[in-house]
This record gives sequence, C-alpha cells and structure tokens, in this order.
Amino acid sequence: MQAVTPALAKAMGMAESRGVLVDKVLPDSPATGKLQQGDVITAFDGAAIKNPRDLAAKVADAQSGSNATLTVMRGGHEQSVQVAIGSAAKEKTAAAETPHGGEVGVALAPLNEQARDALGVDASVKGVVVAEVKPGSPAAESGLQANDIITRIGQDQVASPAAAAAKIRAAEQAHKGSIPLLVMRDGSPQYLALQLG
Repeated sequence: MQAVTPALAKAMGMAESRGVLVDKVLPDSPATGKLQQGDVITAFDGAAIKNPRDLAAKVADAQSGSNATLTVMRGGHEQSVQVAIGSAAKEKTAAAETPHGGEVGVALAPLNEQARDALGVDASVKGVVVAEVKPGSPAAESGLQANDIITRIGQDQVASPAAAAAKIRAAEQAHKGSIPLLVMRDGSPQYLALQLG
C-alpha cells in the first residue's frame, strides 16, 4: 500500500491526490480476488481514506471476521468491494527493439535469463529492465532508476522493450503529462508517475 501523491493522481486521471494505492495483494489474504494491483482505496465503510495511516486505523478498529465495504477507483471508475477483515489483515493492512523512451530519457532492455540472475528475480516476474536513466531527464526526475523492472505501464502489463516504448510513445502522442508505472525495485513493487517530455 502506498499514498497517492499529486503526481500519481494526475497520471492516473484522478482529480485529487487521495486514497491508498494497492501496490501488491498478498496471496491467501482476505483481499485476494477482491482487490487488484493498481486499485485506489478511497473509502472504508463510507469513511473517506486519505492516506495509508487512515486505512490502517480503520482496519485496526474493525472486528476480526467482519466484512468491510471498500470504495475503490479501478481503471478510472469507482466501485464497491466487500472484503473480510481477518486477524492477518489487522496485523498487516495489505499485507525498445527501439529501447529508448524518446525524450523521456530511459533505455530499456529485455528481462531475459541473464537479467533475472543478475537482479535476483524469478520467472514469475514479467517486464522490462531499465538499463539506463539519463541524468536530469524526465525519467530521472520521476524517480526511475537503473535496474528497476517495469512490469506495468498504465493498466497494461509489458513484456518487451518495444512494447514498453510503444506505450510511452502512445501516452506522449495523447499529450498526457505523465503515466503511472509499476516497477519492481529490490524485490518490492511500487508505483511511479513517469513525467513525459
């Protein structure tokens, strides 16, 4: 879980920075099958959630075994999701063949067997490797680092440098100011708002 920064809110098409971004759903948790990576939780049983601390407090106050109604933004649309509150949930709230992204300032490489070995990731992780980030570029200012693994751009999974570069180019051509990226860094997923040009 992470806070929705103003930059991420803008990249995700939200009018304001509020709620909690789901960066990972733990296997066998009450949220499995209910919440999805990339969901933004904006309310818990009707009470507004502004940040991860708000959500943690609501979960801690809820009774184990009870159900909670979460309001989530998913793909730009608001919906309600029922989630059971378990003891584990209380303990841990959740628990380019053209390789360059143009003016963005990032060079991408395939996540092949050699890269997996070097970065210590298994075959279940799909994505592309950030080979280089140009200093002072939009990518650098967005917080992207060499050896990050980009697994999603916007709502879409990416499996090759060409596909990732095409997604970035499409966002640029649509005149988007930024686009959300899901990256794996040191084994942990997190979202970044990639500034475009």
